[in-house]
Amino acid sequence: MKARVQIPSRLKKERSKAYNAFCDYCLLGATRSLKKLCDEYRRQRDCDSAVEIPTQRGRTLDTWSSRFGWQERVEEYDLAMREINQEGMEKEVFDGAAKPANRIHK
Repeated sequence: MKARVQIPSRLKKERSKAYNAFCDYCLLGATRSLKKLCDEYRRQRDCDSAVEIPTQRGRTLDTWSSRFGWQERVEEYDLAMREINQEGMEKEVFDGAAKPANRIHK
């Protein structure tokens, strides 16, 4: 069973919309940016008006990011992701190296 990385917990004074946006920000991956998140929310809004997005304003995302320390918190998430990816690569190398057919194939 593959380990799952938990997004850092919601802060006490962080409202659900801000936290949901933070979770989406984490899930954007290594090339994430507040602009990309804002663009994604606008795209979702334009494609399906029934989708509830936390905000479509870049300034709101800037405020939430600053107020709730998104940059520091996302580092925790990224570190956990890198550790899991590293463990997976090591396991694949060691498991694969144990089998002659895999050594030739890889």
